[in-house]
Amino acid sequence: MQNTELKINLQDTEWKLAYINHDRNIARAIVYDEKEQFFL
Repeated sequence: MQNTELKINLQDTEWKLAYINHDRNIARAIVYDEKEQFFL
């Protein structure tokens, strides 16, 4: 699965969008192994 580009739209559904006066530090990752198993 080399050089494969995933185009997905991720949305935060846990927190309602309100006024934000600070930066929110977040991280998301999609990892896959040599057996092409995906881990989110």
